[in-house]
Amino acid sequence: MAGEPQKKQHLSALVGHTNGLTKPTCLAAAAGGRTEGGGRAAGGGAASKKLVIKNFRERPALPDSYTQDTWKKLHEAVRAIQSSTSIKYNLEELYQAVENVCSYNASPTLYKQLRQVCEDHVKAQILQFREDSLDSLLFLKKINKCWQDHCRQMIMIRSIFLFLDRTYVLQNSMLPSIWDMGLELFRNHVISDKLVQNKTIDGILLLIGQERNGEAVDRSLLRSLLSMLSDLQVSVAAVYLKWQEQAKKLHSFLILLFLVRVKKMRPSFLCEVLNKWLTRSEIFLLSHGMLN
Repeated sequence: MAGEPQKKQHLSALVGHTNGLTKPTCLAAAAGGRTEGGGRAAGGGAASKKLVIKNFRERPALPDSYTQDTWKKLHEAVRAIQSSTSIKYNLEELYQAVENVCSYNASPTLYKQLRQVCEDHVKAQILQFREDSLDSLLFLKKINKCWQDHCRQMIMIRSIFLFLDRTYVLQNSMLPSIWDMGLELFRNHVISDKLVQNKTIDGILLLIGQERNGEAVDRSLLRSLLSMLSDLQVSVAAVYLKWQEQAKKLHSFLILLFLVRVKKMRPSFLCEVLNKWLTRSEIFLLSHGMLN
């Protein structure tokens, strides 16, 4: 019949049987032309190529003025933090700038520059406490505000220079961390000043005396100042000695001496004695001083 050759030609276009499925001739030819490794046979066309990315043989050199320009940007940011003004640079950008400088072995210089700008700022704070017109309470509020501002500033500065703090500083045990550096600077240039230290201790003792006499005092201010002395590792012995000198009642001093000798006293009885004879501020002072 005339239709039989056409039928055979149509069936001959189907080759290869897999699970009852047939593949067109073009697909079978394409599959057959591939090797087991995913390439093509010698006559099947070009083999596939792998793209290999290699590291730079040499680290790209920084521009000559990069370190100076970066420090200028970081210095402006630190000064903005210290003056409580807005920073015109993104914090992530500043952090990345610190990381870039440290990656090119400029960490020692960066640490010295940061310490110097922080020290200059702390030194300038002492001038506001040399005014004789400040009364005791106003002086305490002023020193407390200066301390709180200093802590807030050092936290923000450390967040920018965190890469420096966790790499170069951490690897050099002789260097204080950025936070400890801030404490050291405040202790050396502010609280260690004889005038400032004496007025601070006298003001604290005045508040304790007012509390003992039943007057209302700012306990949060008192607690913050005592914590400041503790954080700065200022010897509480100086506070205690003046406290001892100002004690008007003999039993106050005798109780203190008694408590030193009875550290193994039953806790409930010790609390009863403390609550009966001492104010909260005196208990705080005693626990951070004589009993340590």
